[in-house]
Amino acid sequence: PLWRPLLAASVSERRATSVILGPALDGTALLALSHALGDGVTIQVFPRKGVHIDLNERVRAPSTLRHLRIKVTGLSAGAEYRLDVFRKGKKVDSRKFSTLRFRENTPLRVALISCMDDFYEDIQKDMWGQVQGLKPDALFLIGDNVYADRRGGKKLEEPGLDMVFQRYEETRLALDLFQQERLIPVFSTWDDH
Repeated sequence: PLWRPLLAASVSERRATSVILGPALDGTALLALSHALGDGVTIQVFPRKGVHIDLNERVRAPSTLRHLRIKVTGLSAGAEYRLDVFRKGKKVDSRKFSTLRFRENTPLRVALISCMDDFYEDIQKDMWGQVQGLKPDALFLIGDNVYADRRGGKKLEEPGLDMVFQRYEETRLALDLFQQERLIPVFSTWDDH
């Protein structure tokens, strides 16, 4: 479906996982989490009352990362939640999120984002700090979310599916969007440049 979360990717120096929150509507949140922690990873959402978690894990060769698709149901509109990631009983990451709340006569604050070229790391880091500071209710990634045809500013000849997948992971390593403590719901279109 058009509303599924983007593939999140890669482990950073700051956190053990990379996370993106997809659309969080009607009591349901979709998240994508990537890690290189190996086996024994569990997910919990707090507060837990009435909340149900479905996990779908994927490992895709040649990647060494594991990608979890997480569907959380039973959420209350606008309530604050915390996603905790554990490995062998030890908490390795924690993020905050909420579902979108639509209120009559209150505008929804959105940020439109495109052209996320990981070659420009300094600009990206500055940009994501500014976006977070604006406190948008939702992000719309409207194109060129990954530059799959370039690496390090150099054009790649006819990247195959494995290279496109790898470029998604590499790009996510460079973007602070996937490292932020407070997750912002993301609506995206698949567009690899």
